[in-house]
Amino acid sequence: MKYQQKFSVTLLQRKRTRRIINIESLANAITDFFGVKTRIVYFENTSFWYQVMVMKTTRVLVAAHGAGLTNVMFMRPGSAVIEISNFGCYGEPYFGALSQLSGLLYWNWRPLVADKLITKLDQKYSSGSYISTHNCTRWRRNADVLVSEHDILELVRKALMKTEHLD
Repeated sequence: MKYQQKFSVTLLQRKRTRRIINIESLANAITDFFGVKTRIVYFENTSFWYQVMVMKTTRVLVAAHGAGLTNVMFMRPGSAVIEISNFGCYGEPYFGALSQLSGLLYWNWRPLVADKLITKLDQKYSSGSYISTHNCTRWRRNADVLVSEHDILELVRKALMKTEHLD
């Protein structure tokens, strides 16, 4: 990968927890719908400078909630961040605040309905107790997430429109 090459959309994937299950089809949909350069990157076991250069060459970042989002401070002002949280989790305020302080646009997305994985985890760990849909349990927070391509495409569309000046 050329460090200087700019990408309109970067999807930050994780290797162990909170993976975006359908990231490949999401990346293909973004490329097909908007005709923009899209890439999937991993930050685990990469250098600090690699992470900085990825962020500096990103116009719109799509990433699951996690430590990798601390790198948004290296994005160009006016860029956009779409943070993906899991069912029941509203996202911590940290990355929204960090994005705002860095002069970035920010959206948080989370599924409104529990998928089969979350339902199974709730049954396994709750001991039959009711768990509120607004309760961000440890297993919900760390579960892999299946994103709504329709919802994310709409957020990416908004982000691309609001960041046109960065091309």
